[in-house]
Amino acid sequence: MSQTKVCPLCHREARVQDDYIRCEKCGEYILDEDVPSQISASLRLRSSLYFYVTQYADALKEKKIIPNFYPDPPDESEGMLFPLGPFGQKFRKMISVYSIEGLYPKDYNDRISKIMVNLANEVQFIGNTFSVKQYGDPDKSHLFFLDETYGFKTFGLQLNGILEMLEKLEFIEKHDSSTLNESTYKIAPKGWQLVQEYQQSHKTLPQGFIAMWFDPSMESAEEKIIKAIQDSGYLASIIKMKEHNNQIVPEILFEIDRSEFVVADLTGGRGGVYYEAGYAAGRDKPVIMCCRDDEFDKIHFDLKQKNGIKWTNEEDLYIRLKKRIESTIGKRSPI
Repeated sequence: MSQTKVCPLCHREARVQDDYIRCEKCGEYILDEDVPSQISASLRLRSSLYFYVTQYADALKEKKIIPNFYPDPPDESEGMLFPLGPFGQKFRKMISVYSIEGLYPKDYNDRISKIMVNLANEVQFIGNTFSVKQYGDPDKSHLFFLDETYGFKTFGLQLNGILEMLEKLEFIEKHDSSTLNESTYKIAPKGWQLVQEYQQSHKTLPQGFIAMWFDPSMESAEEKIIKAIQDSGYLASIIKMKEHNNQIVPEILFEIDRSEFVVADLTGGRGGVYYEAGYAAGRDKPVIMCCRDDEFDKIHFDLKQKNGIKWTNEEDLYIRLKKRIESTIGKRSPI
C-alpha cells in the first residue's frame, strides 16, 4: 500500500510504495536499495536524476516506461526493459546511477541551458513565476546544479551568483512580488528561446540502441557491445524481453528515436534486427552494422555494400566497435 511521503528528487509530496515513487513533478520511477542514500549524499546525483526524469517524463509515460535506477556501475542489465506487473502493462528500464551522472553539465553553456530547462519545467507556462529563498534554498538546489565541492555553506553565494548572471543574460527577470526573504522571478523571452533551442537540439539521449540476436551463444558479444558503447561515453539501450505477450514494437521504436545511434549485429539473421536497423536508417540515425565473420556471407545483398564490422571474436568486436563509434559518432566523457 502506497504512502504519502517526500519525493527524493524534488522534495515535493509523492506517493511511495516500497521502491516505487509516483511524483506529480518527476513522474514515476523506481529506486533500488541504497540509491536513496546515494541521492542524500550527493547533490550532483540528485540534480542529474531530476533532470533525466523531468526532461523525459512525458515521453516515458506515453510509452509506459518506468526508469529503474540501481546503485552499481553499469552491468549487463543496463538499458534493458522488463515487464512490470503481472500483465506487463508497463516496463521498467534498468539504468545505473553512474550512467545518469553523465548528464551533469559539462561546461558553462551546458549548465546555463540545463538550469533554464529546469526553471521552465518549474514554472510550466509563460507568465508564471518561481521563487527562491535568499541565502540558499535546499529544496531547489538541484535546479541550479550547485557545486558541492566548495561545501554547503557556499550554496547561498553560488545560487545568488547564478540568479544574478541569468538576469544579466536577460534569461530571467525579477518579479514585483519579491520580498526581503524570498526573490521571485519569471522567465524572460530570451530565456524561453534558449529553452526551446535546447530541447529541439536534445531530443535524443546520449545513448546507443542495440539490435541483435538474443541467443545464449551471443551473450559474450552482447557484453562487449554494451562495453564498447559505455566506454565511448554513451548509455547502452537494449530491449531484451522474454515471456511477454504485449506488442513490443512501440517500445523499440521509442528507444531508437531517443538514441543518437544504433548498433545492429546481423549475426543470426534475425528479421527483427533488420527491421530495427531499417527503421533507424529511415529516421536518419547512424547505424553501425556488425556481423561475425562466419555468417557474413549470409547478410542480405543490399547490406553487404555497407561498411560494416566483420568480427572474428568478442574482443575483436569490442576494439573495432569502440573505434567506429568514436570515429563516426564521437567520443564523450566516460559515463
